[in-house]
This record gives sequence, C-alpha cells and structure tokens, in this order.
Amino acid sequence: MSGRPRFPLTVAFPDGAQVRCDDGEHAAAAWLLATPLLWRKTGRVVDRHGDADWALVDARLAGASSGERLLAAAARDLYGACGEPASLGRLCAVLDTAHLRRVLEAVCLLRPDAALPGGWGR
Repeated sequence: MSGRPRFPLTVAFPDGAQVRCDDGEHAAAAWLLATPLLWRKTGRVVDRHGDADWALVDARLAGASSGERLLAAAARDLYGACGEPASLGRLCAVLDTAHLRRVLEAVCLLRPDAALPGGWGR
C-alpha cells in the first residue's frame, strides 16, 4: 500500500479476485482477510463489495493459530462488526513484523489522515 487511498479502492485476493471497497471499513477488513496467512484457512469470505461473512470466517478459523485468529479479529474490529476486539498490545506481542505492518496499513485505510506522510518505506 502506498500513498493516500482513494475510494472506491480495489483489493486483490490471492486467487486473483478483486473486491471493490467503497469505504475504509470494507477496505481495511478486505486488506487483512486477503493476507496469505488468513487466505490459506478462510479462502473467499468477502463478496465483491467488501462485505465479509463473519460466521464463515469464524467457522473456517476454528482451530487456527492465535496469530490467524488475531488478524481476523483486527479485520472484524476495523469493519465495525461485533466480536472480541484485537488489543494493540496483543497485536504487537503476537504478530510478526510483516503482519503487524499489514494491520497498521489497514488502520490507515480506515483513517487515511493518520498515515505516515512519506508512506511506509520498506
């Protein structure tokens, strides 16, 4: 992700499907659900407009690792859906750098005004 997002925004999934998100909530959730770590377990759980099937996410993540469940919880929290929110401390303690960065990028999709002025620099 680079620069300030413009909506509608298209999020590409590992299967090549593209999801058009008209707002930050949908884009943030889709961005996290499209990460390969979650995709391997959940597959396609987002429709073409960015609406997630949270019951299906939960069913497919039964028995998943704490990191996988935490990423899904962050997606759900940013989306505004009901569920146990992902705490910042737990995200920092559990996720590796790449996945924590992806969560921060998702936050900036929801709140573009909070993005770093120079981007994320790798």
